[in-house]
Amino acid sequence: MNPSAGEVAHLGADPRCPQSPLTCDCCGVDPVALACEMLILRALEVLGKRLVREAGKKNRWQDRGDTGWYALHTIWPASAKDIDGALRNAWDMVDEVQARWGTRDRYDILLGQKLDTYTRRLVTDQRLPDLGEIRSLLTPARYVAAECHQTEEAHG
Repeated sequence: MNPSAGEVAHLGADPRCPQSPLTCDCCGVDPVALACEMLILRALEVLGKRLVREAGKKNRWQDRGDTGWYALHTIWPASAKDIDGALRNAWDMVDEVQARWGTRDRYDILLGQKLDTYTRRLVTDQRLPDLGEIRSLLTPARYVAAECHQTEEAHG
């Protein structure tokens, strides 16, 4: 279901402008950055579960302790095979959701690829996602303000 113009307007965006950010006026939440972070954390969770089950590493279940599944790559390095397996199909829905919501012009059409590259870098560097970095993945399509969308003539 596509959002109505009223729903988009509630989120602080002008639906006529392909560069309007969708940040909620009420709470300041950026739903696109939030969704991207959730996708990244889910992919890292899948990887973490693979790392615990890795052959020959029987103590990993106990060694995990209270560390979340999504953060296990910060403890144990992941092989290329594990990374590829965990990220396979992780971003398949990005294009479909963008098409369904009609946001392919508003957001980067390569967003799935950017999420994949960023997540692989997180795993290689053994660190957790950073909201500022996630927002930078959405640049320039979302966060770089253009003069055109700040004037009424651009929408006329």
